[in-house]
Parts: sequence; structure tokens; C-alpha cells
Amino acid sequence: MNKQTEVIVQPSCEDEYDPALLPVDVALARIAEAITPISDIEWVPVRGALSRILAEDVISPVDVPSI
Repeated sequence: MNKQTEVIVQPSCEDEYDPALLPVDVALARIAEAITPISDIEWVPVRGALSRILAEDVISPVDVPSI
């Protein structure tokens, strides 16, 4: 009685190659086609800025936390 077991190999994140992945240049081109750059700047109070995108970095004059 010679019983054979079929082994099914599923893709893994440890695989070196995944044919479903896009090349970086193609992925970047698709992203660029799907987005619209933000060009308007609006000043709002900090409490009104929730869920908004900053136009520039905010840097604290105080080292918090001071470790």
C-alpha cells in the first residue's frame, strides 16, 4: 500500500518572487494617476485641524519628552 500525499504550496511573505506584485515604477505611476496634489493652504486653529494634512512641519520649541 503506497499512499501518496499531495503537497500544496501557497504563496508566503518569505517567498523571493510573487508574480502578483507590480514593479515599483508601475506602482508609482498608478499612484500618481490616482491622486491630486494639494496646492491650497488654509490656516485653521489646532483643534479644527483634526483629520487635515499639514502644509509644513510643526516643530516644538520645547524638547518634549526630555529624555
